[in-house]
Amino acid sequence: MFITLLLFAALGEGCTMMRTGKTSPAVQAVSGHEERCFAGALQSLMAGKEREAQILLEEVIAGKPVPGMTDEALFRLAVLHLGDEDGTGDTQTHVLLTRLQKEYPDSNWTRQSSPLTTYLDEVDVLRNTRVVLNTRWIQSQSQLRESKHEVKTLQERNLSLVRDNKELQKRLDQLQKRLDRLEDLDLELEKKNSR
Repeated sequence: MFITLLLFAALGEGCTMMRTGKTSPAVQAVSGHEERCFAGALQSLMAGKEREAQILLEEVIAGKPVPGMTDEALFRLAVLHLGDEDGTGDTQTHVLLTRLQKEYPDSNWTRQSSPLTTYLDEVDVLRNTRVVLNTRWIQSQSQLRESKHEVKTLQERNLSLVRDNKELQKRLDQLQKRLDRLEDLDLELEKKNSR
């Protein structure tokens, strides 16, 4: 929602040139190619052709830096990269916004980029936190598997000890019976001897 509102605000800001048909003095000073690319990018944005606009804006920012045009192109391109499906959009947006802030610190587009930069920084923190938590979860799952294996091994040893204990108890009972019998025989012998 935030990104959508930001995109609409950005589209509305720079389209005054398209509505009035006038270009700023900075844009007039640029070579015809960059001016055509910039104007074409704005038209593509108005028509919903984001990929085409990205290509044209890339050409603008690769050309000679012109305040009032290049800074706007950097901002618009950064916003467009947020929708990249290959997973690199946030990184590319960060790179473009950093360049905007470095090369055009006093630009209105730099001021408008501040909330987006803050948002992206917070997203980075959350991603890093997720990576740490995922790593910890994987480690805990590994430890849990090891613990389950240890418990199973201990249960098997316990069963074995229980069996051994029963066997020893049987032998002990047999020995006790023999001992009792020997005592009985000993008593009988004593009785016979005493007669």
